[in-house]
Amino acid sequence: MTATPADTFTTIDMNRITRYLEEPPEEQYGDFYVVAGDFGRVGVTHAVARHIQAVLDRWFVPTWIEFPDRVGSIIRVRTRHIRSFTESTVEQRAADRRLERARDEEEKGDRRPWDDD
Repeated sequence: MTATPADTFTTIDMNRITRYLEEPPEEQYGDFYVVAGDFGRVGVTHAVARHIQAVLDRWFVPTWIEFPDRVGSIIRVRTRHIRSFTESTVEQRAADRRLERARDEEEKGDRRPWDDD
């Protein structure tokens, strides 16, 4: 049995949608740092994180800093708008998920039968 052109397009479209909705395994994210501030949050590599730390630790901190995020986009922000600098490792994120699941289970145990879900 041969596929009609309509069947082929449907299959291709569904494969694209499936690939788009699938989330990559956590290991692919690896370890990184999150730089956050008035501009939002940006994930950066260890090397970029060290560069940003060095710039912020200078005696005379420049007004602007420019750096690439994890996917290569160039970010340029005022140094005074950087509010936090956080390490994010695979192990830390796994522990956070375990803690969140345990908290959810604890809350479920506290519910009364008549409470809404």
